[in-house]
Amino acid sequence: MLRLRELQSRYPAIIGDVRGLGLMIGVEIVKPDGSIDPDTRDRIVVEGFKEGIVLLPCGDSAIRFSPPLVITKEEADTGMDRFEAAVKNLSF
Repeated sequence: MLRLRELQSRYPAIIGDVRGLGLMIGVEIVKPDGSIDPDTRDRIVVEGFKEGIVLLPCGDSAIRFSPPLVITKEEADTGMDRFEAAVKNLSF
């Protein structure tokens, strides 16, 4: 959650909300005006796949993170690095 909140502060025109409990986390993808943005969410999912991470679309414009309970910190950091790269590839 901490890493995703840091990304939210760096990309406020894309990441509108970070919410979750434990390892089940959702990130709302928004337009610069704060409205939901399913198109950008879908583009991030595709970019994430290119970066080597499978991202789960959820609801109208959210991405769900649901890693296995046995994930290591190193694996989680790698996943966040790849998610950030996907977001960076689309940031304008």
